[in-house]
Amino acid sequence: TSVNTLFNALYFAAHVILLHSQIANLQPQDVPDITKFYSEYSSIWIVNTTMHTKKFCELDFVNKTTAYYANFSRIYFFNSTMVREDLQGLFTIDDEDKRNAIIYNAMAVRPQSGSTRNTSLETLLYSFQNYTCGIFSVILLPGGQGPYYDIRVKQSTIQSPNLGCVIEYQRVASGDPITTTYNRSCQGTR
Repeated sequence: TSVNTLFNALYFAAHVILLHSQIANLQPQDVPDITKFYSEYSSIWIVNTTMHTKKFCELDFVNKTTAYYANFSRIYFFNSTMVREDLQGLFTIDDEDKRNAIIYNAMAVRPQSGSTRNTSLETLLYSFQNYTCGIFSVILLPGGQGPYYDIRVKQSTIQSPNLGCVIEYQRVASGDPITTTYNRSCQGTR
């Protein structure tokens, strides 16, 4: 009957839409916008990095975000000592082909204490699942050591990071040794 045909067509369309949305969640955002990742009051864990480091339980807590910068505290343990750095990320575009774009994909990071000397350039390469998981390139300044690659995950999804994000991080970091800076015990330290 025509009612059954209509029902089957709608049922099929609903499944196609559902499947597409599940596949879309595995895909990165087309143009990553770091202002959406470093949004105000976000807690962002640096889960893995290709940088050789003794830091662990590294967390960025975003205190304030404007159209031009984010103020955040980077808190981590080094050996058994808790370290807090109050930082400012000045949003910028780290891609010569996109200098005229209006979407920022990077931030020049420096101390909030008034220093004009940047300590790193942190670029959001890929973002997944509505900016809850991201892959970052980090270049240390001055001197330009790197790039190192981080996978950063927001607190809201730390228990189950997006699979597409994890797979893409493994691809980007392939061949580089990876240091894990997060485990479940970090939750008790924040």
